[in-house]
Amino acid sequence: MSDLAPMVSLDVRSLVTLRVVLPLYALLVVVYMLAWGLQMALTMFGVAALIVGNTLFGLGESSRLNLLYGTLPVRRRTVVLAHYLVSATALTALVGLGTLVGIAANAMRGTPDAGLPMAAAATLGATFVVMVFPQPATLRWGARGAA
Repeated sequence: MSDLAPMVSLDVRSLVTLRVVLPLYALLVVVYMLAWGLQMALTMFGVAALIVGNTLFGLGESSRLNLLYGTLPVRRRTVVLAHYLVSATALTALVGLGTLVGIAANAMRGTPDAGLPMAAAATLGATFVVMVFPQPATLRWGARGAA
């Protein structure tokens, strides 16, 4: 498991491909959130987390990172675990950010945050489920074959 930290670092560095897409998406989320409030913000940040997770698992095929992983002295299990850890961390961070943005939007609109903890927990749980189940298909058949 000492290989896990360098693999997580490699996964985080491979997300540089999203440096243009995620800020534009965040701007779109803010616009939707100001129009529809908390529920839309949480949902859209959950979708952003799915984008990050699918990018990690799809990059192995599209960027030929599988060849790199094959040359490294690391087990396949460690590579997959690093992908899941980075995806889960991104999901938790983005849903947390969505919760904060939703609170700010509700404060600006003057609406209460009564269902905030339940909405955040539901978004987190549903997105974890959606993120976890398709990934084995992507690993088995590749990004193009799993769809």
